[in-house]
Amino acid sequence: MTWRRLRGGAAIAFVPGVVAACYTYRPLASAPAPDTHLALVLNDQGRVGAGSDIGPAAVRVEGMLVEATDTGYVLRVSAVEGISGARQRWTGEIVTLRRDYVANVLERRFSTGRTVAAAVGFGGTVVALIATQGLGVLGGGDKTGKPPGDGGGTQ
Repeated sequence: MTWRRLRGGAAIAFVPGVVAACYTYRPLASAPAPDTHLALVLNDQGRVGAGSDIGPAAVRVEGMLVEATDTGYVLRVSAVEGISGARQRWTGEIVTLRRDYVANVLERRFSTGRTVAAAVGFGGTVVALIATQGLGVLGGGDKTGKPPGDGGGTQ
């Protein structure tokens, strides 16, 4: 395995983990402002009532808040999670969900602790791969396994 392939594979594996670790969803403490990233957890009435707009059996809708009114939330939808747990990506379509369809409103927030933990985990993984794969980065013998300086005659 070459260092380039290892580095590329590690980066591909690392990026989604860190991006996911960077954010958590927490209950909304106050009225949401436009451009806040929200997750709306639907109640039973919402799963049925919003089915024609977001698909049947949706339990959670994520996106940027366009507007919050007395009667509903207007979102630029980025993802919809179904009752089975499957997530469907959206590309910013605007959907209005009635307030009486929503059981819980969650706000996406940056999580320093989770991000640090993900970065430390990634760093440990890279060090372990380097150490176990004999990539020559930490010194040591050549690819034959012989230590340096052992292989020639004396002069």
